[in-house]
Amino acid sequence: MGVNMLCIYQCEEGALYKIIKLKDRKRFRKLMDRYNIYGYIGGAPYTPDRRDLVYVKDGDWCYLFIIHRFNNPSVAIRNKVNPFNSWFIRRMCMVEECRDKYGDVAVEAMKCLLQYLKHINSDAVFSIAMQDDIRWSGAVFKKSGFKEIGRTANGKGKWFMVKFKS
Repeated sequence: MGVNMLCIYQCEEGALYKIIKLKDRKRFRKLMDRYNIYGYIGGAPYTPDRRDLVYVKDGDWCYLFIIHRFNNPSVAIRNKVNPFNSWFIRRMCMVEECRDKYGDVAVEAMKCLLQYLKHINSDAVFSIAMQDDIRWSGAVFKKSGFKEIGRTANGKGKWFMVKFKS
């Protein structure tokens, strides 16, 4: 497992791995399509420095994240952060088999991701909870330390942010 992926951050309960091999990318895509309402996002043109990350616990793939550099300067500037040193969580999902084995590790995985982003000296991380998504309440974000900072322009989403630097 660890031989094919690059461990980028070790957390208390697990670790974050970056997908690098084609075989793992196919598995990642299949799981994201199965467990995220919006599915896997392919080669989108507006996702600079994209990273497909897996939170691994005892060798099991538990939680998947697609993150990239933040590409909404107006939201970043309004919240007094550098948009060029901030991140956006585009997709995330929990693998059901992992939930059955370890319970709900969403907050644990999210906190590991936040520790990693802080460790690499990021200014902030943003995400959106959409109305048609199970995460609409933003409970995982709130329990992980995110603050709700407003609504999307169309009103169908809620913006969340963690600021690492003042």
